[in-house]
Amino acid sequence: RDNLLIKTTGKFYTPKFIGERLVDSVLTVASRTENTGELSVIDPFCGDGRLIVWLLERVLIFPSLTNRSWRIEIWDCDEQAVIQAKQAIEKMANYIGINFTLSAFSHDSFAYFISQFRERQTDNKPQFDITITNPPWEVIKPDRRDLERLDEQTESIYIKSLRALSQKLQNNFPLSMPRKMFAGWGINLARIGLEVATHLTKNHGVTGIVSPVSFLSDQNSETLRKWLLTNHAIKYIDYFPSEARLFEGVDQACVNMTIQANNPGQKTFT
Repeated sequence: RDNLLIKTTGKFYTPKFIGERLVDSVLTVASRTENTGELSVIDPFCGDGRLIVWLLERVLIFPSLTNRSWRIEIWDCDEQAVIQAKQAIEKMANYIGINFTLSAFSHDSFAYFISQFRERQTDNKPQFDITITNPPWEVIKPDRRDLERLDEQTESIYIKSLRALSQKLQNNFPLSMPRKMFAGWGINLARIGLEVATHLTKNHGVTGIVSPVSFLSDQNSETLRKWLLTNHAIKYIDYFPSEARLFEGVDQACVNMTIQANNPGQKTFT
């Protein structure tokens, strides 16, 4: 189908109303920290860079953050989107007059995180003060409606690649795995994206993420949800019903979550 590429690359970009709500809560939490050194920011699934652009656009309200040097990093699998994001972020950062550096990388963010952080098994990880992102939400499984126009050989290759990806993700993100999988399928990239985002954030740092509302209630998210609530504090939650039709072409309920890592040993329960 015409939307196969859009679905598989997660190109349902964040609506402005949702993004600005997330940015405001992230900046509010970040401004309360006592750190005065370099401020490091990442969007590991940056798309066209809109979340960091909106973050910069609103940061003038928080002078304690504006006066710091910024180290910004963006990742995405779409090379053209990364180029567009880099240009938009540079334009906004120069407009508001902050001192900044910007690194932009085009790669599979899940695979890159695994190779750089999981497989190396090192504590020397470049973590960030702020992680703000909207990861892809796709469930990894072959959909016959999407395979209608593929020939038999291409379909076989595509399904094999999905199985290989599923296995790699199972090995590296056990917290994000569903309680039950049907015929070996059912991994949700939104959960893994949340796990990646929180691991990229420093202790006391802030993670702002757009997520399916099901994360807060379904059984398949139970393991990751317990880990998150035990080791982090959710400072803000915004709920957006599907009836609001905020995403273009998709009726999807979602939440913004603004999350702060606690001190080791500190507990947060609900």
